[in-house]
Amino acid sequence: MGPDAETVLDLEARRRIVEYVRLNPGLHLRALAEAMEIPVSTLEYHCYHLHKHGHLGVREAGGYKAFYPAEGLDRRDKDILYLVRHQAPRNICTHLLLNPG
Repeated sequence: MGPDAETVLDLEARRRIVEYVRLNPGLHLRALAEAMEIPVSTLEYHCYHLHKHGHLGVREAGGYKAFYPAEGLDRRDKDILYLVRHQAPRNICTHLLLNPG
């Protein structure tokens, strides 16, 4: 069943997740779990409910789920953050910025 909209933030763990994502937008599930020292399955459960009740945004692509604050970032911001959180696209972006033309 899970929490409803009024009780979803009653757990300290969920409030911590929302705050961590606000400060570190675009982290994918495993990186977020590692950073917060929460098992992946537990984090996924909490993030599902946080997303369902409008406290987190989620972007799924390439087999990854990335998490964002529910408000304040548009799709372009999320796309950019998603790319720079991965090593290969980050290297390409860095190269292009350092070597224009």
